[in-house]
Amino acid sequence: MRPSLMNVTVVWDWVRERRWWTKALIAAPLGLALLLGCFVLARAMQYRRDAQVAVADFAPEEAHVIVRATNARGHWERLQATEFWKIVRTRMLRDAAVRRELNALMQALEAPTLDDLDDRRWVERNGVSEERILRFAGRDVMAALRMGDTPGASGFCVATQLGFWDYAFAPFASLVLDGVDVNGRKCFRVGGLTVALVGATAIVADDPALLASALKRRGRAGRTRKPVEATITFERSKVLQDARRMLRAFPAGAATVFVDAESLRRIDVGVDIEGADVCVEAKLEGMQTPGGEAPTDAVAYVPASGAGAILLNVGGDRLWAWARRVSEGPAAGDLDRMGQDLMREGLAQLVGKRFDERVVAKLRGPMSLIVGSALGEGQRTYASCAAVLRSEDPAAAEAGFRGILEEFLRGADEKVVEIRSRSVYGHTVWALDYGAGDPNKWSDYLRPCWVAYKDALILANNLDFLAAVLASATTQTDAMVTEEFYRVAEARADRLGLNHMLREGGVASGFLYGAALREGLEGFWPILADKLTDNDQTRQRLRAELEGEWRRQGRKFTAQDVHREFLSALKEKVAQTETSLRGRARVLDYVRWAAFQVTAEEGGLGFKAALELK
Repeated sequence: MRPSLMNVTVVWDWVRERRWWTKALIAAPLGLALLLGCFVLARAMQYRRDAQVAVADFAPEEAHVIVRATNARGHWERLQATEFWKIVRTRMLRDAAVRRELNALMQALEAPTLDDLDDRRWVERNGVSEERILRFAGRDVMAALRMGDTPGASGFCVATQLGFWDYAFAPFASLVLDGVDVNGRKCFRVGGLTVALVGATAIVADDPALLASALKRRGRAGRTRKPVEATITFERSKVLQDARRMLRAFPAGAATVFVDAESLRRIDVGVDIEGADVCVEAKLEGMQTPGGEAPTDAVAYVPASGAGAILLNVGGDRLWAWARRVSEGPAAGDLDRMGQDLMREGLAQLVGKRFDERVVAKLRGPMSLIVGSALGEGQRTYASCAAVLRSEDPAAAEAGFRGILEEFLRGADEKVVEIRSRSVYGHTVWALDYGAGDPNKWSDYLRPCWVAYKDALILANNLDFLAAVLASATTQTDAMVTEEFYRVAEARADRLGLNHMLREGGVASGFLYGAALREGLEGFWPILADKLTDNDQTRQRLRAELEGEWRRQGRKFTAQDVHREFLSALKEKVAQTETSLRGRARVLDYVRWAAFQVTAEEGGLGFKAALELK
């Protein structure tokens, strides 16, 4: 007989010789273990069945915003292995300037800062560790938001798939949690939340009525194609309808001028990360566009040193109509009101000069924007832009535009600006001339210049950049699309599904090269810092603070003392603003390129965008 069998026999004989109560004490834990094993086995079989239920099916019918993810832990682990995450985690978030600005932004939003999330003691104190989050939301998860008439009058509902051990002992929840009835189903109260357990799904809501709607399980949503997908429904929500109107206002209306924003009923969007790229894909249900496809011939106008281009299927006449609406109509918000203040007086003067008849009426056809930079004062680069405005009669459009500027200049008190022409690659280019010295250095970034070229009126803000555009258009120099960096980016965009980027078939599309875009901002930091900081409001506050501090200290001061200290403090404040602006732009140092495309689809428009880090 083998030793193992002999050992069992000996144990069994020993048990048989014990008294009954000893046998009972021995049998009780064995019986409990057997019952527990049978219970766990039965629950495992049930879990295999219940785990097949799509968590997204529990989205309440009243929800306006629904976010869902499938296998969140798996995607999170995949994300952490991507080149994108490595760049963000090991480089971008360790950049002092970027980190400082992100911390300030998160504080303003009353959210945990990056420093908080990196502090183990803070994480343990607030219970937001990665493992804790993944325990409850690491499988399939759905979050729904019902918007009220005001942002504060909203309700939320979250559904998540339970882990096996949570599921196995879920039947005993009633022993430790207070029960509550929701439409005949037994649920539980946890603080101010109501919790329902349905199979392997836990549903939590802050409103029992919203939970009751979720328990009806209307339809089958299925599993998501992207790691994270969201649906936003604008109907039945005053807050979201107001937000949709912002797409027509300032400044978003300028970017969405090629679509009818009010026709948007619903957005289905998915986000994924591949390699060093983040990809966004959306279906804009109901959204219409007034034009057809955007032409692509303007791509040849982008110089090799350019930062990119945006192709649209609508013309400058639609942009003019939007500007008129913003300046004359009711403001949709603070930004829209600011746009009104900026544009009202200028547009009123243009209307008085019959700009719409002399220029806009002659602009018929799609518009393109070419982005780049030019070298200016102090060897700094300044971002530049050229608008290619299609016209059936570009010479007449140019003459009308020039005539209006001449009328403005004749009415000026001092004649400090002249319009002069020059020949650039065989074409007559017109530009404002600020005279000797250009004391304000406006020629670097605010020098309107234009040319009638082929079927378009091309307007730019920098003469050197306009010359570069003409050089590319007339094949005197290479275009951006022939450069190695663009060909590599284009091939990558194709693999990501952006096969209409600056190509035929798109309603709108665009490409921006990060390095050139970042370089073009260098000259603007001192100018922007000065404009944002040195104003009447800041000057009055700063002077009052200085005088108040000196009074508290009991110091005697003269007007000259205050003026001297004031100028020093103002200079320091401008420098701080410039540092902050540069810090925010540091994010662009990690962007290789960004691109988007909009295409016509059945029932609406399709949108795809991608961004690659370096």
